[in-house]
Amino acid sequence: MPINKDKKRRPSAAPRGIGRLLQVLRAMAVARKPLSLAELATLVDMPRSSLFVLLKGMEQKGYLVFEDNAYTLGPEAFKLGHAIAHSASFPGTALPILRRLGRETGETAILSKLSDDRKHVIYVTVLEGSNLLRFTVTPGVLRPLSATASGQVVLAYMAGTERDAYIASGSFEKFTASTVSTGSALRRAIATAKGRRWAMTVDGTVVGVVGIAAAWFDADGSAAGAVSIAAPSARVLDRQHDIAGVVLRAAEEVSRVMGYAGHYPPKESH
Repeated sequence: MPINKDKKRRPSAAPRGIGRLLQVLRAMAVARKPLSLAELATLVDMPRSSLFVLLKGMEQKGYLVFEDNAYTLGPEAFKLGHAIAHSASFPGTALPILRRLGRETGETAILSKLSDDRKHVIYVTVLEGSNLLRFTVTPGVLRPLSATASGQVVLAYMAGTERDAYIASGSFEKFTASTVSTGSALRRAIATAKGRRWAMTVDGTVVGVVGIAAAWFDADGSAAGAVSIAAPSARVLDRQHDIAGVVLRAAEEVSRVMGYAGHYPPKESH
C-alpha cells in the first residue's frame, strides 16, 4: 500500500509553524517597537510571503495588531505574557538552570537576590558541587555587596546614583585580608565587572575560594541578583574565562524566565 506523502510530512510541519510563531512573538517583545513585514522577515529569517500568511493569522487571533504598515503586539499576546509571568515562581523556575550550571562546571552553584535594604545579596539557593573538596554555604546567608562577586556584579548594573551612595557609605565589612574594603578598590572591581560582564573575587569572604558571578535582571531590566559558582582557587583560576561564559549563559536564562526580554546584559544601568 503506497504511503501518503502529505501525511508523512505533517508531523514536522506543525512544530515548525509553532516555532516560527514563537520566533515572531519573541522578536516583537525584544524590539519593543512596531516592526514592518520586512524588518520581521529579517529578524526571524523567513521569506516575506510565508511570514505574511503567519502574521495575518496571528492578527486575526489578536496576537498582533497591524497599523501604519507595521505590526505591534496585540491584546492576546499581552494576556499570554501576563499568564506566563504569573506562573513563574522564584526561585523554582531557576532551579533547572542552576542544576545545569552545577553539572557543567562541577562546582557549587548559587542563586542570589538583592536584599530589601539593597546593601546585601541573599544566597537563596545553593547546590553543592560534585567534587569532594567543594565550597559550601547555608541558603539564607547575607553577604555585603562589596565583598562578593555576586554583589559586585549587581553593583555594576545598579543605577549610578544608588551605587555611588553605597560606595560613599564606606561600610565595607572585611572577611579576609583580600576582601575589598575601600571605596577606590570597590570602584575598580565594579568597573572590571561591567567591562567583562562578570565579576570574580579571590579570597573575598573565605580564604582559598574563588567566586565568579553574573547578574540576572527582572522584567523591567533592573539587576535583581546574581548567578554564581564558588570553588577552590586551585581548581578555577586557570579556567576562569570558560567558567564565566557558562555562568553568563545561566544568568541570562534566569533573566529570561523572570520576564526580562531585552538585550543581555542591559546596555544602560537602570
